[in-house]
Amino acid sequence: MKIMRNRRLLMATAIILFFFTSLSLLSALELKDGRIKLVLNENNGKFAAYYEKTAASGDYIPFFFARDPRTTGFGFLVGNRIYSMGESSGFSLSTGKEAGGGYFLWKSNAFTVKESFRFIESENSPLSDGFAITITITNITDRPQTIGVHYLFDTYLGEEDSRHFVTDGGLAIQGETEYTAMLPGYWVSPSEISGFGGLQGMVQGRGLSVPDRIVFANWKRLQENTWNFSVQSSRNFNMLPYSVNDSAVCYYYLPKKVAPGEKRDISLAFGLYSGSRFSASTGEKSSDIEELYNKTVDKGGLAPDDTRGQVTEDLATVNDLIDKIDELLTYPESVNEEDIEVLHQIFSTLDQRKATYERR
Repeated sequence: MKIMRNRRLLMATAIILFFFTSLSLLSALELKDGRIKLVLNENNGKFAAYYEKTAASGDYIPFFFARDPRTTGFGFLVGNRIYSMGESSGFSLSTGKEAGGGYFLWKSNAFTVKESFRFIESENSPLSDGFAITITITNITDRPQTIGVHYLFDTYLGEEDSRHFVTDGGLAIQGETEYTAMLPGYWVSPSEISGFGGLQGMVQGRGLSVPDRIVFANWKRLQENTWNFSVQSSRNFNMLPYSVNDSAVCYYYLPKKVAPGEKRDISLAFGLYSGSRFSASTGEKSSDIEELYNKTVDKGGLAPDDTRGQVTEDLATVNDLIDKIDELLTYPESVNEEDIEVLHQIFSTLDQRKATYERR
């Protein structure tokens, strides 16, 4: 009898585990387009992103650490309080599909937070090979709120290489690094998988929200000290004995005042590294303004200490910029907000570079 009772107990336990595992699988919204698959977990508000190595093969490679997608996520800072989406209490969560992708929607008594995902193509791709993320935080209180945003991405592809990350200028990042000025146009978490160049994370470009700070560091150290993280360039991607060879990147958007009923939007873009850029724009893939921006940030053909060559190229860019502004003033009806934002990014990049020249 005792053996029978034990067998029944084991059988009941197995059925219960199977039931809850099945529920977990059913509670994920799976979206596919082109070579990209996105999986939105309806239980915890976390996502996983994959690239299909060969079209229609069903062979997908994760862009981020996929064994536990909870290690990638975002939050926002209000005063001294950090809200971590998918972890902080007081928010209801819903998930759904929308044109071009899907979304998470969190609601509390003070904020509504929407994270939208949209499939995008790089400049030279006929199929979706990337995805855009847009975060919208709305202040539904009756007083202004100061809101900052961070997004921590748990990368893994570059951990097989001594170069955990590489910037668009060819700089290898092998330890703790931060950017607050002269930000790269993008960074890459390189892959050694044949036919898969790795993950490309855009920093600047059309339709993107340029972060105020980017930090590359050990994941656990970043996760535990998100908003008070102090970079030490002597540290690598280890946090012994707890976390070894575990790199991550965090985007920071410094606090800004958001009036009652107003919102703060953050847009990012990621995808396959192939030498082409991504934008978060819903319009055309590229324009002469975007090409002018690419010319401004891409100095890959010049040596870092070639000040004369860099200044010469920047002067040529300024002349092109003047011509473009004259054209826009002649036809103001053709100007849109994205054009103005890209022009702001060009001015900012040139201004930062000018300050660098003056220090040499």
